[in-house]
Amino acid sequence: MTRSAEIDLAVSLPEGLRSDQEYRVRIYVNDVMVRERPLPATERFRVENVPLEQGDNDLRAALVSGGGEGQRSAPVAITRDDIAPEIHLISPRSGERVHTAEHLLTGRTEAGADISIGGRSGNPIRATVDSSGRFEALLELAIGQNPLTLRSEDPAGNVAQDRIVIVRADSDASLVLTIFPTELDYSSLPARLQITAMVRDERGQPIDDALVTFGLSPPSLATTTHRATTSAGTVSWTGVDIPAAASSKGIWLVTALVTLSTGAELRADESLTVE
Repeated sequence: MTRSAEIDLAVSLPEGLRSDQEYRVRIYVNDVMVRERPLPATERFRVENVPLEQGDNDLRAALVSGGGEGQRSAPVAITRDDIAPEIHLISPRSGERVHTAEHLLTGRTEAGADISIGGRSGNPIRATVDSSGRFEALLELAIGQNPLTLRSEDPAGNVAQDRIVIVRADSDASLVLTIFPTELDYSSLPARLQITAMVRDERGQPIDDALVTFGLSPPSLATTTHRATTSAGTVSWTGVDIPAAASSKGIWLVTALVTLSTGAELRADESLTVE
């Protein structure tokens, strides 16, 4: 494979040529004669500047004498490729906002090409390319803009380069805890407490099936816990009783804990006063 529009061919004379004949040599590319010259006296010689077509080229040589053209040689196959490979990003796109410290970059380039990726530090980022040209690289992203340089080189030596910026945004993840009521008169006990949590991901979207752990800590008793999963971001702990006992007086601490799929841990605290 070559990028060049022309090549030089090394040709060897066949055995058994007649000394009383004058010969000429012809060069064919894809069955089209592109060069003809007198046959030199040397056993080996070069035919220079043989033009190549873009793509596949079958090169053959033939000798011509007074009796006409002889049998053509076996073909020599050469592929000419002077077109730079393209680089297509699948995810994320340049300028796209992501919300995680690690993100998988995926894209596609020419089959058989090598891809290299450089980050802000100048150190190469490991990338894998399959036989179809699809590539992947695990990025470690800092908050803010993360410039990357992608370079693809095909087997012919053609090079393409692209510069992109991946933006890692500050997280919009949140855990909001609400309780009702927040104040109780001791004389009204026993009473029932309603506890609700809303969980949103890094993009600020409500999360389904997030496991939330609630904790309820009375002033002088052991903490009790409850676990439940979200639906449309919301989860509740209902039917929580506040008993009529001396230990009920004071500040009750309510907590909620959740770990997101990204590994981020969120906590929210609220309190209830019994007087």
